Amino acid sequence: MKLEELKKWLEYSRLPKSNDIWDTLMVPYFEHVERLTLFQNYLMTMEGFLEQEIQKHQQALDDEFERLAESFNPDDTGQLPYFSWLLETTNEFANTLRKSFFVNLYGFWEAQLLLLCLTLENYDKKDVPNISKFHDFDLTKAKFFLRKIHFPLKSIIWNDINNYKRLRNCIVHHDGHLDGMDDEEELKKFICARKSLLSLVGEDVFLEGLDGIFLQEGIPILEKRLFPLWKEQIAFQKGDIILDHKKNIHIFNENVLIRRGDKFNSEKVNRLPEKRKIIFRNGVTDIVPLDEPVSFRRGQAVVFQEGEKVIFRTGEKVVFDKGFCEKALGTVNKYFDELLAALENYGKTIKAA
Repeated sequence: MKLEELKKWLEYSRLPKSNDIWDTLMVPYFEHVERLTLFQNYLMTMEGFLEQEIQKHQQALDDEFERLAESFNPDDTGQLPYFSWLLETTNEFANTLRKSFFVNLYGFWEAQLLLLCLTLENYDKKDVPNISKFHDFDLTKAKFFLRKIHFPLKSIIWNDINNYKRLRNCIVHHDGHLDGMDDEEELKKFICARKSLLSLVGEDVFLEGLDGIFLQEGIPILEKRLFPLWKEQIAFQKGDIILDHKKNIHIFNENVLIRRGDKFNSEKVNRLPEKRKIIFRNGVTDIVPLDEPVSFRRGQAVVFQEGEKVIFRTGEKVVFDKGFCEKALGTVNKYFDELLAALENYGKTIKAA
């Protein structure tokens, strides 16, 4: 909405055309156009930087592959591990930057919503709550004020913003993990419906020989290198696992005390069969087919073998793919358009009264 349209809205309203009203009600919703333009410019700069860095490290990795292919030395890995690490780290950093952008965008939107509610409270105290009585301001409490101006609370835009609130809380309070959130299922549905923009990725730890996983109050806890010099014995409980020096996975079928130098008693452990994986769930250890899906409820984890790697995967974290921040920015922009339209109609209603 342009400046002329905002001024036209004032003609319908009984609001006194003073600087106070203009500053507290209208200017913030006109300023959003410029502020969101700044968000857009920053997003373009950020994505351009990330694309440049990813392409640079991918090219270095490709060049190293080509160099090694020409050397015909299968024992020479060159700098492949280093370049692979650089590329992986840059992709992780991209997710960090996108999450930061999204959290700040949501914070800007919420601050504008609070300002609107404060303004409406000061202008028309009838049938609206006193914000000062709220310990925390949130979307549920904001609905009192949005209903007052007949903002479309059942619109797709408002539904998306409610999910943005869940996503923001997941990032800020749970480090991107869905496990344990009160509205985990709602957020998971939102993420799965946007597979090209958001994804859920399990956190992987590569296990080595003598790594162990212990069930503590039903939660699997990883301990690296179980027999350092200062530890002479370790107590295992039924369901705990350990990797031997050859990375074979063993699951204890009873409580066992192992001392340094002891050999495994085959009667007290079960070796993980081929095409099977271990799932920790509901406080117990299960051996299941390799293709059985994992939902990663609270405390759930999985151990499986992939080639020569043994992987311990715990939980899932939300990953922001390229394009989601731009989509969120567009949603916030549409929200402001709907809000300004609602304010205009609200002014007409007041005039008619």
